[in-house]
Amino acid sequence: MSLDSNIKDGDTAMTAWAYMQFEGVSNTEKIEICNALKRYCELDTMAMVIIIETWRDMINTNSYE
Repeated sequence: MSLDSNIKDGDTAMTAWAYMQFEGVSNTEKIEICNALKRYCELDTMAMVIIIETWRDMINTNSYE
């Protein structure tokens, strides 16, 4: 499975995680997939933080009008 360290959505992340469970996957490939999953989770979490901060700013701005 070639991910090129490029997991961009939850479906791909779940597939990559499941793929890592097979016996025939080399340690090198597991490390590559693990790093790609960590990067995906980092970006996904940052996106959630940005959404929450935007909502909070919208609520605070509208409460004074």
